[in-house]
Amino acid sequence: MRNVAIALSVLVLLAAGCRQNENKKTYEPALRLELAEVSSGTASIGVTSIDAEKIAYGCSSSGEPSLTDTMATGSTGSVVNSILLDPLVPGTEYSFCAQGIGPGGEKGNTVSLNFNTLKLAGSLYPWEKSRGRVPSFADMSLITLGRHNANPPAWTADRFASHVLYRDQDNKPHWLFDAFLCIDGWDAKRNLSYSITSNRYSAIKESWEDLLEAWLGTNGALLKLDKAIADAAAELGTPPSPRYVVMTLPDPVMFQYFADKSSSTTYWGAIDGKQLDFSRVEDQEEAYHWYMDAIRKRFHELSFQYVELAGFYIL
Repeated sequence: MRNVAIALSVLVLLAAGCRQNENKKTYEPALRLELAEVSSGTASIGVTSIDAEKIAYGCSSSGEPSLTDTMATGSTGSVVNSILLDPLVPGTEYSFCAQGIGPGGEKGNTVSLNFNTLKLAGSLYPWEKSRGRVPSFADMSLITLGRHNANPPAWTADRFASHVLYRDQDNKPHWLFDAFLCIDGWDAKRNLSYSITSNRYSAIKESWEDLLEAWLGTNGALLKLDKAIADAAAELGTPPSPRYVVMTLPDPVMFQYFADKSSSTTYWGAIDGKQLDFSRVEDQEEAYHWYMDAIRKRFHELSFQYVELAGFYIL
């Protein structure tokens, strides 16, 4: 009976050991990739990892990349890391691959992500050439003209002041918004719409030109914004970061009256003598490019002291 009891005790211990081993089971590391940011010369890859102590990765524009680089994740739990790829070639397709490696050397599946760097424009202004990456900002104020043909103009330096700085209860000034989204939806002069709507006719080229003048003319709203920032800088010193502007692009609406699909698609106007037909995607894009180039040109000519063009917003 004693031998039987010893045998039973050994079996119980073995069973307990098996259960402990099951509880200590290891798992293969897992990764998820996300393209966080891309420019002409850089890309930032977001990597979410689970049970990975480190990440092996590689990037290539020709064939399958080798996993020659590694980085520590900082933890084997669920962690988000960022990998900056720099420098890259503009206008090029890249393949990025990564593999999670566990604390015991366990290797997870290799995951991949393909992306394209941005092409450089044929002609860039000096302030565009000097940028190495996409501009970033923290707090944006939506600025609408409301009625851009208003007289007197809707925006003044004094009105912009409350968007540029605020004063605390001790009347101490602080910087406020570092970015401004310039947006408008209605040409009040002609009662035309800059976006798709069912109760107004679509804006024409002259409407777009008036909008351009309202924002970036010699008496335009953005010069008033620049003046407001200069006034604040006289109190606070140079802003701690650039003050960016994002310009809204009017919609190249396909139909002159969107609710009526039999209405004209050639109502907008001409560029370099060519009448645009908004039933053609190529002509819609041509109108976009014309307007964007006009904005870039005016930013260059006006030589703002503080305001910089960050990019464009599509309605």
